[in-house]
Amino acid sequence: MTNEPDPLLLYARTHSEDAFTELVQRYLPLVYASALRRVGGDAHRAEDVTQMVFVALARNASTLSRHPNLTGWLFTTTRFLAAKTLRTERRRQAREQEADVIAPDESIVPDRAAASLHTLLDDLVADLKEL
Repeated sequence: MTNEPDPLLLYARTHSEDAFTELVQRYLPLVYASALRRVGGDAHRAEDVTQMVFVALARNASTLSRHPNLTGWLFTTTRFLAAKTLRTERRRQAREQEADVIAPDESIVPDRAAASLHTLLDDLVADLKEL
């Protein structure tokens, strides 16, 4: 057995960046691989989930330093946050599709006042002399 302090306990007590870096290096492959599987291979989304997991770890370090199985907590938290991320994305997409059906993009067809203003501005810019 080694005399090195547990990095999670050390981080919980002192907020040592080195201790947290050691935690990230130790558990990053597990968390990222799990996140990547849960989000269907989307690397960017897996990175976001991984970051959220380590933020949760940092926030809950004092409680987790007494947790009997950190690996299990990380795995469960990764699954939960990946599911939450996918659910949020599906809801956002559904709202966007609903908004497209209800109100077509009005920016494509400007109203008459805006069109007149644009025409006037174009004419004024065209009349400017070069310096």
